[in-house]
Amino acid sequence: MTQEQQQQLDESIALAKQLEDEEMKNEVEGEQEEGGMSISGYVNQEYVKQLMEMGFSKEVSEKALFFNLAKGGTTDQALEWID
Repeated sequence: MTQEQQQQLDESIALAKQLEDEEMKNEVEGEQEEGGMSISGYVNQEYVKQLMEMGFSKEVSEKALFFNLAKGGTTDQALEWID
């Protein structure tokens, strides 16, 4: 793995951790998802649309793509993550 790839992976992991922490905090405080951070801006919305056309929700599609950003964030990788 190159240094650039490692940096991208580290950044993706840090952001995922931050989002997870925020989501857990919202659940504990009883807040709705709207109060948390959005990952919509971090993932390819065209890929999200493709996954939604396959029957997945927007939330699942975005999470699957987000958690695979370091690998390129393609629909194939997202489908593997979902399975």
